[in-house]
Amino acid sequence: MTHTGDSEIPTVVAAGSHFEGLLTFRGAARVNGSIVGKIHAAGLLVIGPDAQVRAEIDVDELIVEGLVEGDIRVHRRAELMPMGRVIGGLLSPQIKMAEGSVLQGQCRTMAPEDFPATGSESPQNAQAPDSVAESA
Repeated sequence: MTHTGDSEIPTVVAAGSHFEGLLTFRGAARVNGSIVGKIHAAGLLVIGPDAQVRAEIDVDELIVEGLVEGDIRVHRRAELMPMGRVIGGLLSPQIKMAEGSVLQGQCRTMAPEDFPATGSESPQNAQAPDSVAESA
């Protein structure tokens, strides 16, 4: 997976825009603004360089160029670009981190065939029996 240009991926939350709630989609989507809530998708999610996302994320593929705060579950591959920042748990079969990217929180990788079904394991409690309660 590599970074793809804006023209190939539709922007669902534009720069300067704010969205609160549950965002779901199929295919690919780009976030350049602010989101608070949950993002669930069958496809690729790109968090743009100026984006600020405070959400529980469950997607097939993820590219982070901006800031994400919250637990992330990626079913195929996660990529943190040089200015990408993740604060929270990250669970994915494959993780690529560019020099300069930041991951502050628990990280867990595993073979795709061992990846738990959606909803059965969160990144924060993936390795520890004592988990942090999910905030609404």
